[in-house]
Amino acid sequence: MSILIIVLSGMFAGVLSGIVGTGSSIILLPILVAVFGTKAAIPIMAIAALIANCGRVIV
Repeated sequence: MSILIIVLSGMFAGVLSGIVGTGSSIILLPILVAVFGTKAAIPIMAIAALIANCGRVIV
């Protein structure tokens, strides 16, 4: 169930970030903290942001 919440919130955050240009970290980080804890959520969000930025450069 937690994986589904993370996937749906990640997709919502990605769509919002694509429309507005920012905001994915603001939406996704609190959900990651609730599921994984603070110590794990920060590196997970850093990797997700790095992948998203690389994707924007390629496109």
